[in-house]
Amino acid sequence: MRSKSRREFLTAAVASAAVFGVKPDLPSFSASPGGVNALAINGGTPLRTAAFPDWPKITDDDEKSWNAVLRKKMWCRL
Repeated sequence: MRSKSRREFLTAAVASAAVFGVKPDLPSFSASPGGVNALAINGGTPLRTAAFPDWPKITDDDEKSWNAVLRKKMWCRL
């Protein structure tokens, strides 16, 4: 018996689900602006309200180390 490819398996699984009337349980989003499940762009509550933190944190020691490597002009240990 030949094994099925991923595409063949998924096609068969979706077709079987359609025959038996199985509906996937997906989250529903309200189409009305400002609805409980509305996207933030449509007037819903934003997921993030604070600004993103500065990253990466670069210290003076990091900068000194990088400059030392650049001044050596040794790009490889070979």
